[in-house]
Amino acid sequence: MQVFGALGALARDIQFIFQSPWIPASRTEMCVGVVQNYLYSVMSSGQTTASPYKGARMKLHDFQQYLGLYRDLFIRHSCGMELDDPRPVILDCGANLGMATLYFKRRFPSARIVAFEPNPDVFALLQENISMNSLADVSAKEVAVAAQDGEATFVRRTVTDPGSFVTHRGVPDGVGSVTVPTVRLSTTVNRLGSVDLLKLDIEGSEYEVLGELEQTRALDKVKAFVIEYHAGKCPNPIEDVLSLLSRNHFKYRLRADWKPSFELGEPYIVMIYVKAACCP
Repeated sequence: MQVFGALGALARDIQFIFQSPWIPASRTEMCVGVVQNYLYSVMSSGQTTASPYKGARMKLHDFQQYLGLYRDLFIRHSCGMELDDPRPVILDCGANLGMATLYFKRRFPSARIVAFEPNPDVFALLQENISMNSLADVSAKEVAVAAQDGEATFVRRTVTDPGSFVTHRGVPDGVGSVTVPTVRLSTTVNRLGSVDLLKLDIEGSEYEVLGELEQTRALDKVKAFVIEYHAGKCPNPIEDVLSLLSRNHFKYRLRADWKPSFELGEPYIVMIYVKAACCP
């Protein structure tokens, strides 16, 4: 069943490659790369490096985690927003290994990027990947974005768990945690003056961070967002997030992966693509 599932996903990904208006390399190279990655996946490869496209290298702890990020970003373009400025300012909140940062720099070579990642073990990989790919005008900050400056508990099931999250509440029994510094995102936005794209993949803190930006009026300085909303982790329903965006004159579009069956109460993820109403 694992092999058949992988073949089905591979066929869909090749279809995406040929339908996409933008890819980071030639379509032939991307097809060869995606086949290689799926072969590694089926063979349960323990490799610690991978190549999203020719000329790029990523260091990683877990290949399955990498494959998920690779498919979402480089094949299915989960962060594929069109930006007007050829030299955009981008904030990558929840940068993880740096896959989205690499995607943004490949798509917008002159972009200036600030990447935020609170997990100390993953942050070390993020720094290595930025350096290994010689990404210019990219800075990395080992902090979590939050509603206030200070500290919070970073909860993680494993060292590199992509579902790790920041909480100010208690930690469930049997789950690992570490204390991390937190910063208000408005400080960075105000310092930069204007942000072309803000990517939020912060595992449940979406509304908290957006609310802080709204209260400080820094939200007005952001032109576009890609928000990964995590129902089940975010204490606020998605309606609160959409209401905040609407009252601040943003337009948005939602995308969720299709599932053949589901329960209404189970956790889910929705991608929210946002632009200021004045932007095309």
